[in-house]
Amino acid sequence: MSLLLLIGGATSANTAPIITVTSPQNAFTNVASGLGASVIDDGLPSGTLTHLWTFVSGPGGVTFTDATDPATNAVFDTVGVYVINLTSSDSVLSDSENVTVNVSDPPTSGGDHWIKWLNCIWH
Repeated sequence: MSLLLLIGGATSANTAPIITVTSPQNAFTNVASGLGASVIDDGLPSGTLTHLWTFVSGPGGVTFTDATDPATNAVFDTVGVYVINLTSSDSVLSDSENVTVNVSDPPTSGGDHWIKWLNCIWH
């Protein structure tokens, strides 16, 4: 048998936070990539949530600007496929979401090479 406390005509049972990750699925090596998530909660038991981004897998390392902020930056140091995780907790219940990020080298600027080539031809 379970007991629900009725206050002001509504039931008050704690439910886990709900995470919706809005972070990018693609990133460049050694460039800060914005991570983001929205977290909704019922405010129980205390109205305070904690969050933590963690590295799950990948060919290299990842550095989070602030791993306790759902909207932070991450820097990936090696090309490849990474899995990172965000966990949010209300101290009793939690939600956790994995995110797959494809990391590649940043594009090189072809325009700069074209200008140098033109300068060589004209001199």
